[in-house]
Amino acid sequence: MTPSSPSSVKAGMLEGVESALGLSKGSLPKPFYTRLQLWGAVFPTNTHGVPCIFDPFGRAGICGDWLLGSNIEAAVLSGIALANHVCHFHFHKSIIVICLAQNF
Repeated sequence: MTPSSPSSVKAGMLEGVESALGLSKGSLPKPFYTRLQLWGAVFPTNTHGVPCIFDPFGRAGICGDWLLGSNIEAAVLSGIALANHVCHFHFHKSIIVICLAQNF
């Protein structure tokens, strides 16, 4: 991987999200933090058994093959699960906040 590759991979992923959401290129704000992990950590010794982790208060989520397994299918399923959480949060923010407030 060349030194310029991480930035081009990150840009391509953001463009893919915009395209999947039907948005024009450059319409999403630039992420304030990103990190690219090479596939070298493909064999986790244990998995967490959850498809993704999403924090509605911090508006942050993580996904990856390491949560469910060590293959591309686990990575895809994890990404889809996080996308569903983000979409649900975006369209039902008030419901989530009310539910959380009632539980605490």
